[in-house]
Amino acid sequence: MEDATNYIINGFSGASNGQVIRVPNTAQFSQIETDLGAAAGVVAGGSYKIGVNFVDETDGISVAKVFVDDVEIGTWSFDGTAGVQLNPGAATGNFSQPGNFRFVEFDTPVVISENSVLKIEMDAGNGEPGRIDSITLTPAEVPEENQAPTGVVVTPVLTEI
Repeated sequence: MEDATNYIINGFSGASNGQVIRVPNTAQFSQIETDLGAAAGVVAGGSYKIGVNFVDETDGISVAKVFVDDVEIGTWSFDGTAGVQLNPGAATGNFSQPGNFRFVEFDTPVVISENSVLKIEMDAGNGEPGRIDSITLTPAEVPEENQAPTGVVVTPVLTEI
């Protein structure tokens, strides 16, 4: 974590390495940035899907966004519906219950270059301090050809006025 504004590291049962990063309850907005590319020794470059393991308590709703090189990759709400529950059927609540751990992955592959930067923005809305356990980068294939339609034909239709 190279640059963080309004974040704290919090011991948390069941989390990777026993801790998460989270927004303090008093913060309205938080941001964290970290280098991803080969220059930082994280990934050698290429296309990846980004996934986030996070803790979603039942006592409020907050919002998070993920960016790579200042391009928004995805957003989710800490509202009990985003992503998939990592421990299906487990108890949920307002702290580290196993059912609060969730995972969201964004479908659009992103190209990570030598100097790419990952940024996460979160808030602590309505008593829900956003908590992140880990970020995953999964290699992804990017189509070599543009997948957009090559053309649209529009035929005008005249009607009487």
